[in-house]
Amino acid sequence: MPTVLRINNWLVMIFLNDHPPIHVHVFGAEWEVELWLEPEMALKDYSNCSERHAWKVMRAVAPHRQALIGKWKEVHDHA
Repeated sequence: MPTVLRINNWLVMIFLNDHPPIHVHVFGAEWEVELWLEPEMALKDYSNCSERHAWKVMRAVAPHRQALIGKWKEVHDHA
C-alpha cells in the first residue's frame, strides 16, 4: 500500500488490491480514517479516534481530493 500523501504527520495510503468506490486510508499514530473520494467525499469509517477527529482529517484531505482520485485510478490501472 503506497503512501501517496503526508499531512500533519498522517499517512494517506491507497491499498493496491482494494475495491471501488475510490477511497483512501489515512493513518495516524494509533488511528485510521477511511474516506470515500467518489462519487462525493464522505467519511466511510474510523477507528481508535473520535468522530470529531475523523471529520478534521477529512477537512485536511479535502483539498487534495482530485489528485488522490487520479492516483487511485493510476494505482488500479483505471486511468
